[in-house]
Amino acid sequence: MTGPERDRPAPSVDAECVAAAPAGTQAELLAARYGRTLRTPERPMAFTFGEFARGAGMAWLAFQLAYPVVFALVGTIGSIVAPATPDSVAQSIGLGLVSAFYAFLFQTPWTLGALLGGGVLAWLLGWAMQRVRALGLHLAAFATLGLAIGVVASWNATGAMGNGPSLLVVPAALVSAAAVAFGWRWTAVRALRADAPASVGLGHAR
Repeated sequence: MTGPERDRPAPSVDAECVAAAPAGTQAELLAARYGRTLRTPERPMAFTFGEFARGAGMAWLAFQLAYPVVFALVGTIGSIVAPATPDSVAQSIGLGLVSAFYAFLFQTPWTLGALLGGGVLAWLLGWAMQRVRALGLHLAAFATLGLAIGVVASWNATGAMGNGPSLLVVPAALVSAAAVAFGWRWTAVRALRADAPASVGLGHAR
């Protein structure tokens, strides 16, 4: 062996094993080498429980922050457009801010329950779609799930207030749909991006 071939460093045993292994086994070897679970060509959207938990937590946080704002805006706009005295605009804004605070307090136990119950459904949905590569289909599926969770949770929450379910179910369900889709995309993009160094390592091994 002479010239460049003599000077070229021999690939490590790990790299040779990864390069020679089937595609599914390559992902398992790389997972052990880089310290994380990787997607495989057969299951490009298979996520770990930790990745799922981060997405669920982000979806819950997004709803917690967004819904009180939407709730306050709906109440404020409704008060402004209704017949009222000239000083009602300022009063409506003030009441909107107060209602946002109370909405945050009131919704918390309900959203925690939705997180636990809906989280099981979200995990099953993710497991069922782990072979689907298209991000748009995942977003649509999780937004639909979020919409359903929002309808059920808000219907029961508003009913528990004593006046029966109200039209507040509509904004709550829409915010829930957006929050769940956002949570899935947030964790999926970061998980897939984290796989990039391992994929580069596989290319160098070859």
